[in-house]
Amino acid sequence: MRIDRHTLFSFIAFFFLAMCSSGPKDPVKLSLNIVAEPHSLDTRRLRTLNDINIANMIYEGLFRNTKEGLIKALAEDYTVDETETLYRFKLKKTFWSNGKPILAQDFVRAYKSLLHADFPSDYAFLFYYIKGAERIKKGRQDMDSLGVKALDDTILEFQLVHPIPFFLELLALPIFFPTPSSEGVYNGPFCLFNWFHNYQITLTKNLHYWDKGGVSIDKVELNMCDCETGLQLFEKGQLDLEGSPFGTIPPDSRDALSHLGKLTTHPILAIQWIRVNTSRDELSQPLFRKAIATAIHRKDLCEHILFNSQTPALRICPNTFSKIQYQDGGKEAAKDLLNRCPQTRIFTLSYAFSPLSNRIAQAIQSQLEAVGIQIHLERLEPKVFFSRVSKKDYDLALGNWIADVPDPLNFLQNFRTSDTGTNNTFWEDPQFKELIDKALFSKGEERTKLLEAAEEILLEASPVIPLYQISMQYVKNPHLKGIHISSLGLIDIKGAYFSDED
Repeated sequence: MRIDRHTLFSFIAFFFLAMCSSGPKDPVKLSLNIVAEPHSLDTRRLRTLNDINIANMIYEGLFRNTKEGLIKALAEDYTVDETETLYRFKLKKTFWSNGKPILAQDFVRAYKSLLHADFPSDYAFLFYYIKGAERIKKGRQDMDSLGVKALDDTILEFQLVHPIPFFLELLALPIFFPTPSSEGVYNGPFCLFNWFHNYQITLTKNLHYWDKGGVSIDKVELNMCDCETGLQLFEKGQLDLEGSPFGTIPPDSRDALSHLGKLTTHPILAIQWIRVNTSRDELSQPLFRKAIATAIHRKDLCEHILFNSQTPALRICPNTFSKIQYQDGGKEAAKDLLNRCPQTRIFTLSYAFSPLSNRIAQAIQSQLEAVGIQIHLERLEPKVFFSRVSKKDYDLALGNWIADVPDPLNFLQNFRTSDTGTNNTFWEDPQFKELIDKALFSKGEERTKLLEAAEEILLEASPVIPLYQISMQYVKNPHLKGIHISSLGLIDIKGAYFSDED
C-alpha cells in the first residue's frame, strides 16, 4: 500500500506529539515560608508548633489529624477494655523510607529513650498518663515497669493509669511517633531531601509511604525568611501560603488583604502569655506578679498593636468560665499592689525577635512603666530564646501555649509540678496539683469544676500572665486545595493539590 508524503508527515507529527504527551510530567511543587530554622526534627525533643508541623510532614504515628478529623494512620485497628485503661493497637503493614518494616518495637524504643531521666524532652509529661512513665522519668522506677509493650511485631499495648478521654488525640502528636533505628529515615508523606541552614529545607515525596497514592505533591520547599519578605514573595507567586501557622501577617498589611478577600482568619485553642520566673526577687511575690498582670491593658494592645486581629484574654484556658482574678489595664489597682511590694531592680522581658513581637514587647514595657514597673527589653534569636526559657534563665518571657489536644487540662497540666518540662517558672502549688490529679479521675460537671478551680488558683498566683487568644491568619494561593489548618494550629499538607476549579 502506498502512503503519500502528506499522510506520512501527519503520522510522524502525531507520533511525536504522543511521545511528548506521555513523557515525564513536571514535579508538583508546594512552597511555604517557615520563617526560622527548626530547633530540632527529633520527634522526642520537639517543643515549638513550627517544629511539630514540619515533623508531621516527614513522620507519622498511629493516628493523624486531618480535615476529616482524627483518622487511623499506622494503626489498622484497636481495642479498649472495659476499664478504658488498656489499649491494644494492630499495626498496618507499613515501611520506613529505607524499605524496612515499621514494627511495634520502634514505638517502644522511642518511648524508653525519651523517658530516660537524662534525656531532654520537654513534652515527656504527656506520657505520665501511662503506667510507670512519671516515676521512670524521675528516676524512681525501673524502665521495665513502663506500661507500653510490643506484644509482637504488629501489636502495641498501652496500660494507662486512669481513663483519658483524649488518649487517641495524644497518639497523633510527634512525641508518640516511632523512631527509626538509623538516621535519615522517615515514615511520613515526605522525606527530608536537603537542608540549607537558615535558608531552605526541601522535602520530596516518600515512595515507601503507606498511602503514597493520596499524596499529589512531589516536592515541598520550606523557605526561611521574615514575614514581610514572605508576603512579598507570595504576591510574586513564589510562595503558596504565607502567615500562620509558621509566621504572622504583618499588621500593616492585614486591612488591605482582608478588603481584597485574600486573608483567612480563625481562632485556635492558643493563648499568648508572659511566663514569670518566680524564683527572682519581687517576682517571687504573688502580689507583684498580679500587679504586672493587672497593669497590662490587653484591649488596648489588641486594638492598637494587633489591629483587632486577636482577642484579649484574662484566662489561661480559652472558652472556660473560671472567675477572672484581675482587671484589664487597672492602673490604680496595680499601683495599690505595688505599694505593698515595691520594686528594687529593673526586670528584663525577653522574647524571640520578630517585628510583631518587638511591637508587643514595647507596648507592654510602656504600659508597665506607666504604673511604675521598670522593664528592660531583650530580643533574642529564637533558638537562644527557647534555650534560655528551658534553662529558666530569664525574668519575664513573652511566649504562648497552643493546645496539643482540645481540652483545658492541656493548658493547666503544664504547671502541675515545678519540674514539668514546659513549666519553666519554678512555680508549683500543692492545692493546684491536687485539683489537677482529682480531675484526671473525674468526668462531666465534676471534672469541669475541678479544672476551673485549678485555673483560678493559677490566675491568682500569676506565674503566667495571659494576654490574648491567638487567631490564625494567612493568605493562600487560590489554586492550592486540600490543605487543612486545625483548631490546634496543625497544618496537614498530605492531601494538598493544585486545581483551577473552585
